[in-house]
Order: sequence, then structure tokens, then C-alpha cells
Amino acid sequence: RDVYLLKRPATMLWDYFVHTKLGQGSATVQVEPKPMAEDTAVAVSLYDSANQLVATATATESEDGTFDQVAELIVPEPKLWNAEQPNLYTLVLETAGETIVDHVGLREICIKDCVVYINDAPVKFYGVNRHESDPVTGYTVGIDQMKREMQLLKAHNFNGIRTSHYPNRSEWYFMCDQEGIYMMDETNLESHGSWQKGMTVSPDWNVP
Repeated sequence: RDVYLLKRPATMLWDYFVHTKLGQGSATVQVEPKPMAEDTAVAVSLYDSANQLVATATATESEDGTFDQVAELIVPEPKLWNAEQPNLYTLVLETAGETIVDHVGLREICIKDCVVYINDAPVKFYGVNRHESDPVTGYTVGIDQMKREMQLLKAHNFNGIRTSHYPNRSEWYFMCDQEGIYMMDETNLESHGSWQKGMTVSPDWNVP
């Protein structure tokens, strides 16, 4: 992984969360910022793929107390995201001295009768496992290598991957969003090396 130093202002956001809700002919994007200082003003804007402003708002305390702060953006006639049409919106969060740019896909995922639905449409996954390694460069995988992998996935009509068995580089997540790939993101909790001891044989973990 790359290592870097970043100097940020006292009004920085230490985190933020994005929630999307689809409605009839519109969508709602709720942005929940987490500023370091409670009195930090956070302006939020959303742009479409043509870089046209769709909606803007300033984060305020939520009326129902669900969030400490929330900015609610209404998107008329939204272009939804799926593997065939990976439409993305650009999200901009601004505080004094700092601007953060991210991308958002408007989509809803649910499971009904053991079937996965994306935006109310049933989906069949044609996926592969992906290890972040290369036969030449080992565990060092660059952007150009990732682009070649993505081209191979799309050329062979895959629409999903599983990150076996650990998170991948952050750039890979954006590529999947940008190119239209469903991802099962895993964390490194397979307990390799502890099969003969620990949680894998402890009766404390037995399911009654």
C-alpha cells in the first residue's frame, strides 16, 4: 500500500457516510458528515456525469435525532447505478480550508426469496475470486495492472468479484463502481493458522 503524509485543517472531517433512498421519479441522498469540531459548517453538493449541479445543501442537525448532522439532497429523475449502466454522481463536501470529492451510485440492494435484487431487478452474478497479487511483481499491484484486470473481467462478461480474502487497494473499489462490477468485499477473518486452536475449536463458538 502507498504511504503518505497529509496535513489537514482543524475543521477537517474525520469521516462521513452516504445513504441513498429511491423514490417514485426521484432519489434522496443523505450525507452524514463527522467533523472534528462540532461547530464546523459542512456544505454538500452533488453533480451529474455532465458536471451539472443537481442539488446542494448545508449539513444541519437532523430533526429526528438519527444523525448528529445530515445534509439531504433530492435528485429528480435519477440515473441509477447497475453493472450494465454504472452511472455515478460526483459528491463534494466542503469545510473551511478543505474540499473532499467522492463518487456516489444511486442503487438499492435487497434479498427476496433468496434472490438478490438491484433497484428491484433480479441479478445473476457471474463472478470470480480476486487475489491482489501478480506473477511478476508479487503483492505489489499497480494501477496499470488493475486496469488490465478490469479489461479482462469486462471482456469476458463478468459482473462481480470477491476480494479473497482481504480488502483491496482503494483505487480498485472506484474502478468497480466506474466500470460496473458488483463486489463482495471481504476482511481478513478466515483464522488461517489457528485451525488447531483458538476460536475454530473452542466450544464457546458452537451454535446451539
